[in-house]
Amino acid sequence: MDVGACYVVEGPEVAGLLGLVALSRRPYAVGCWEYTGPGEHPCAELDALWVRPSARRRGVGRALLRAALDWTRAEGLATLCASVEDQARDGAASALRACGFRSVVTRDRYHKRVTDGPAAPREPDDITARPLTEADLVVALRIRAYSEPKFPRTWHLVQLCALLEDEARASRAGFFIDGANEANSPLGYAEVTLRAPALAEVEFFHGFRLRHRAVRLPRERRVSAEIVSACEAWARARGCARLLTSEDIAHERYPKRRLLAPEHGFEALPRRTYYAREAVPPPPSLETPAPVVLRGTAFAEGRASLDDLVDTLREHAPEAAAVITTRIRRYETFPDRDEPTGALARIWRWARGDRREEDRREAYAAAVREHREALRAFARSPWATRWDPEELLTHSLSETLPQPLVALGTPTASVRALAQRWTLVRHTSLRFARSYDDALCQQLLRSPYLTRVTAARFDRVRVSVETLRRVLDPAVLPQLTTLDLDGEGGAADYDRICPWESPDVVTATISLEHLRAIAACEGSARLRHLGVAYNALPAEAVDVLLDSPNLRGLRSLRAVPGNFDAGSTERRDAAVARLARRFGDGFGHYKSEYVQGCLRAHGGASSS
Repeated sequence: MDVGACYVVEGPEVAGLLGLVALSRRPYAVGCWEYTGPGEHPCAELDALWVRPSARRRGVGRALLRAALDWTRAEGLATLCASVEDQARDGAASALRACGFRSVVTRDRYHKRVTDGPAAPREPDDITARPLTEADLVVALRIRAYSEPKFPRTWHLVQLCALLEDEARASRAGFFIDGANEANSPLGYAEVTLRAPALAEVEFFHGFRLRHRAVRLPRERRVSAEIVSACEAWARARGCARLLTSEDIAHERYPKRRLLAPEHGFEALPRRTYYAREAVPPPPSLETPAPVVLRGTAFAEGRASLDDLVDTLREHAPEAAAVITTRIRRYETFPDRDEPTGALARIWRWARGDRREEDRREAYAAAVREHREALRAFARSPWATRWDPEELLTHSLSETLPQPLVALGTPTASVRALAQRWTLVRHTSLRFARSYDDALCQQLLRSPYLTRVTAARFDRVRVSVETLRRVLDPAVLPQLTTLDLDGEGGAADYDRICPWESPDVVTATISLEHLRAIAACEGSARLRHLGVAYNALPAEAVDVLLDSPNLRGLRSLRAVPGNFDAGSTERRDAAVARLARRFGDGFGHYKSEYVQGCLRAHGGASSS
């Protein structure tokens, strides 16, 4: 083990060591992208951390980790990484989380000895692996974006273009297996990278399903065997003794474990979870230069034309200007432009036109060549990693996997970079749902480009009070008028229908503490619409809503069903009647039979 530093703790009362930590400087470690962004960045890795059992819970481990962080900072590294096998005791993972480490990814791992011979017996058929070529750029980009949707597509493009360069072929390679009948539809794909003098790693390992189940499984095994054989031959030629590959357990759409059949010689290793902790403040942002940011912001606010923006870009990055003017499909961002006339648009136009077959093929091939040249030119530009990945290189919305902006598992560096993109000014609403990460949400809310957001919605997630205060801060969302904090509710038994006004099960988004924070915040005076249904709020919430001077500007309120059920039915109905009288038609479900019955039983019609 190449140890970069080793620290020990000695006790004055006990002979010998109380604890030890060993670190090493690595050119790359799994999880380092959490704070440094996608790619291979140098980092420090925690190779060993040991505390004597009799000295545990006395601060020894924390002292060792502080020393490790000091060494990481002294080396000028941004991230300290660590990993824990799932078979190990839970105490290791708990200690890392308690010391500020963030869980990045959990992977299933497999390895194979290269010296064992071919991966599987070859059968004479049309399945043959070939090296990656420039003609495969678009298809390989789609496969990479599918395999690692957390990373920008532009980063995948830059990596693919580097893979095709001559100087990279000594340490990296890619292999394709073409489909028999369909162009640009490979049966298999993989990349292999030399990680150490005796170790090669297989990445983006994919075998694609066939339509007919009768031939699917045996043919898929032959496809994976051919891909493994090609990677193994490449590794053997470079003196490697082992092949290593891994799979993110969260990527379940097409699990790799089915392709790594035992007959291919792979053995499973213990599942491992990778952690990362930021050691130094992040470097200054290398996003769009200030003149372009100002011009882009002015355009997005309607004070400048697209031509002015393109002229500014031509001065700094002509490749980026060419991509904007001809190859961005999402033209709703630039409403003063007609339908795009670039290569991708011509491809689809020729594909659906009534031309002769030969003319269509020739035109399609020419357009594809032009598109590939544009991709390569853009990938060589320093702007390739600074532009909005959602607006580049996408000719079909189905090519990208839709994910929330702050989904659990999204790298912190990606959210930080997103928060500094001026293209966020096009958003007028924010919605947080599904695998929500509160820390990432607060990172996104630091963006200075959320000035046009008028509505924020937290859908079936548990939001923190601190995040709620940031959402209500006029300096963060200056135009916010709508806040949707509805939870979810229903019957506990699907065979029974519960009363609409009193659901059996409620999954709350906020509590009474959150509601009091909203009522006490001066920024709430801007709110005109508020939704708090299905949050199991007590009857005291009515006083909080009606007595707050900051909520007198509300025009509509959605508070039923799913609230005020803690006491008697009569008390719940009285609370609903008070709110209905205050908001009138603006009260959710005001005209329903239940709300009208509450009004008749507790004080008559509304004040509106």
